[in-house]
Amino acid sequence: MLGVFAGQIMKNGKDKLKNSRLLSIIGVALLISAWLLSFQTPIIKKIWSASMTLWSGGLCFLLMALFYYIIDYKGRSKGLNWLKIYGMNSIVAYTLGMVINFRSVANSLLWGLEKYTGDYYSAILTFANFLILFFILQLMYKLRVFVKI
Repeated sequence: MLGVFAGQIMKNGKDKLKNSRLLSIIGVALLISAWLLSFQTPIIKKIWSASMTLWSGGLCFLLMALFYYIIDYKGRSKGLNWLKIYGMNSIVAYTLGMVINFRSVANSLLWGLEKYTGDYYSAILTFANFLILFFILQLMYKLRVFVKI
């Protein structure tokens, strides 16, 4: 529901600077609320406690305010097209990331590289996982296939 509220603020407001400030204020208020609630209910991601929900929502509101200010108010969107590609099929990205482990595909393609990269091999596999998923999403974007719920 926090996402719906953020969307309504950005959609209905006329003044973009005012919207960015409002998103920031709500984000800080959510973080403070989460911190205060954490004395009663600790911030635990694994069980998504109420304080964790507020904390996560507060961080998301602050990030949304930052990006809204930079992209919509200042008009600087150069180099951010990859966010649009991910955002248009975020449900697919999340589901594929949970269901299919693309690290195994990358591991098959990069077989033998581990002895040369050492501890960095895991980071390389994670980046390759990101790239494979991105290429799938980019293909879907080019074909104008968007999954909506």
